[in-house]
Amino acid sequence: MVIVIMADLDFLKKTNNIYYTGLDYRAFPNDDKHKKIYISQSMHLCYLKILSLLVDHVIVPPTFIVSGMSQNDKDEKFIRALMDFFLSKSFITSVYGSMNSASDFVEHKLHYGDHEEKSLFNSRKHEAKTFFNNIPLIKRNVENQSKGFKQGIIENIYLISESILPKEIKGKIENRLNFIEAQGEIALDRMTFINILENLGLKDNRRQYIACYYAMNSSYYFSGAEIYSSDIACLSVEEYSVLGTTKFHGNNDHKIIIGYDPSLFYMVLKCHGITTEEIAALTVEEIDHLKKDHRFIAFLEQYHEFANILQKTASETNRWSKKQISDFKLLLLLEIEKRFHTEEKRLMKWITNEDIGSGFLFSLIGAVLGFGAAGPFGAIAGSGLGFVGPLTKIGRFSLADIIAKKISTKQFAFYLYIEFLNEELGKCLIPTSE
Repeated sequence: MVIVIMADLDFLKKTNNIYYTGLDYRAFPNDDKHKKIYISQSMHLCYLKILSLLVDHVIVPPTFIVSGMSQNDKDEKFIRALMDFFLSKSFITSVYGSMNSASDFVEHKLHYGDHEEKSLFNSRKHEAKTFFNNIPLIKRNVENQSKGFKQGIIENIYLISESILPKEIKGKIENRLNFIEAQGEIALDRMTFINILENLGLKDNRRQYIACYYAMNSSYYFSGAEIYSSDIACLSVEEYSVLGTTKFHGNNDHKIIIGYDPSLFYMVLKCHGITTEEIAALTVEEIDHLKKDHRFIAFLEQYHEFANILQKTASETNRWSKKQISDFKLLLLLEIEKRFHTEEKRLMKWITNEDIGSGFLFSLIGAVLGFGAAGPFGAIAGSGLGFVGPLTKIGRFSLADIIAKKISTKQFAFYLYIEFLNEELGKCLIPTSE
């Protein structure tokens, strides 16, 4: 029997949450020229784990979870790992308010889902029922969520430049959506909208189809984020620049956070010397311990400052194109790597010349960065994830300590890079137009 831990999602209004879209099987358009990038289950687990380091709860909609189950044959390990961090409530999902069990949700998708959903749930029916029946679930008001979906699509369609999508076509799309709504019993879902695009012949025009597809997904994610009181974490966040800078604006209640792109955060951690194996081996307890470590808290303060710079740039730039965002992300990673190596060489040369020990150096860096204080972010609540790897058997919380030590040795270089970024970003790195 499903465990309903809360009648609604109101408790999320008091916490910091991320709505993770990476497991969405419709995240990217499915056509011959726009191939979906395959991401393994183990990599998704790594992304989910590192996102949980940033916030209290990571939101994973139930259909996305089933989508993750169907990617390859390693489901048992994937499901067991997922279950650990859902049980810890670090990860959250929900079912419709009218449902009383996980079986109701699976049966609903088998009978009333579109043909892709029926195929997806039929292929993992047993696994889905077992999984949802063994994790905490929350009820959500799906009617309220659905109301904003159609209106959001229309608003997003009109954000697309008329050089891509003429006003006449926008009007036709709006009329089709209004007609569907007028039918009453026909619910608007993503497949219905895709059929509208195909019937209007837009799939033959790749540029128009892609723009409309991201307008649809943006509305889908934003309506979900509103229900869950969350911001949004997207892989390939630059795809949403087709809708302009509106989706990145800081004055929105729910927005796409560039710093929450897990591939970006993952690369920043890699620049700090954290390996994929170490991330994969993190357990619920290790992540909880790491989030309370003063060295990691200091790093999170820096990362939030770094992410705020990116967000400010995205929301204030007149037009930030897909290529500009993609190039900028690459430039960031290259600059971080270069500065790490430059500062390490400079500091080691200084140590040699002054004939002092590395212990003094780390004490100095700690004093500069304030490692002894929790700072404004404090110890972020929540816990983690995953399966126990061999690295965690060294000792209690040993892996968390290893990661914190690695981060602390490169934190001064990260601090210097952020200072450089603050000074240079507005001047030369990001142009204000294409």
